[in-house]
Amino acid sequence: MMIMKHERNEDKNDFLLFLLPEIFTVIAGSTAVYAMGIFGKQLSVENALRNAVMTAMGLAVAGFFLRREQLDSQLDYDNDEHLMRFWIAVWSCLLLSLACTFLPVGGWPFLPVFVVLSLFSNLPVGILFSSVFLMIASFEGQTQGIFFLYFISGIFAACLFQHLEQEFAIGIPLFLSLFCLFLCETANIVLLTNEHLSLEQFLVPAANLVVSGILLLGILKFFSGAVVFRDRVRYLDLNDTENQILAKYRQTDRTEYFQCIHTAYFCERIALKLGLDKDALKCAGLYHKKGWELMNLQGESFPKGAKEILEEYKEDQKYRRKETVVLYCSDAVVSAILLLSQKEPDKKPDYDQVIDKIFERIRVKGFVNECDLSLRDWNRMQKIFKEEKLYYDFLR
Repeated sequence: MMIMKHERNEDKNDFLLFLLPEIFTVIAGSTAVYAMGIFGKQLSVENALRNAVMTAMGLAVAGFFLRREQLDSQLDYDNDEHLMRFWIAVWSCLLLSLACTFLPVGGWPFLPVFVVLSLFSNLPVGILFSSVFLMIASFEGQTQGIFFLYFISGIFAACLFQHLEQEFAIGIPLFLSLFCLFLCETANIVLLTNEHLSLEQFLVPAANLVVSGILLLGILKFFSGAVVFRDRVRYLDLNDTENQILAKYRQTDRTEYFQCIHTAYFCERIALKLGLDKDALKCAGLYHKKGWELMNLQGESFPKGAKEILEEYKEDQKYRRKETVVLYCSDAVVSAILLLSQKEPDKKPDYDQVIDKIFERIRVKGFVNECDLSLRDWNRMQKIFKEEKLYYDFLR
């Protein structure tokens, strides 16, 4: 009874710690907007109150959606474990949106807002929060074109930078993001001025491009160090066969250890072909058997990508993730080949027939019915296994 009571108290504390930043954001945001309207913009009480209510509702809805995504484990990278990092970004963007009400509309640096909030949560959450902040900046005296200028260019930039864990290549996305912003500003600001076109009309948009570019580079540098390359260093250690866990595994069960080594080889090779997270898949292949238990005994944890694959592999037989299906198929093929080599060491099996039977059995049992793996990827994976006949000979 005491244990259950302690667990309930921990859950309550976790819930309060999660809810407090959201409540603070709603109250602080709506209060700041009201005060800004009354004292900064000299609005009527009715208009200032309208703006405050809309701000509170927007932030409350965005916060509720963030909670739903976090509880459903839908946030990208390791963001569900570092929510305070996201809230700090939210508060910074709130201050920026308030400051934008005093800046020329062509100089609002909203491109980095969409990118940073999406990177530190996920794409839908980032877009929702960014839209609320854009609404705050656009409350008084701005046309719909200004809102959609930054809304469209912001969404485009957030989409371009959505997946950075594979190859941290930012040159082309950065150029395309700034080019899209330039086109949108030209169409909605420069071309709509009641003056003849001149270079002076491009000064504010050009300054916005420079500021947005610098802010984006700073955000991406911080993100690479805090998230992307931190996991890569962790994977380098976990995937090193000489690390402490795998060395102990090799001593404990040498046969199973090498089976995991072969499984990890196929996981990595297929991940490269299908565009999946090769580091996470290789790690899952190495630790999907006794390595998982040894990690738990050491009190260590996996990066989010490998952790999600292993948890689904251990707990469910209806796989939804492509990576989990690749792990299951790799383990099944390696296990079958090793078993055949033990039973009939002098007889070389028909590898194509063995692989076809394994894939047919997996399909009939319905393990992949809920997975979004396409038929093309399924066939490509099967083809990759059939191309490794020399490797199977090496296993015998």
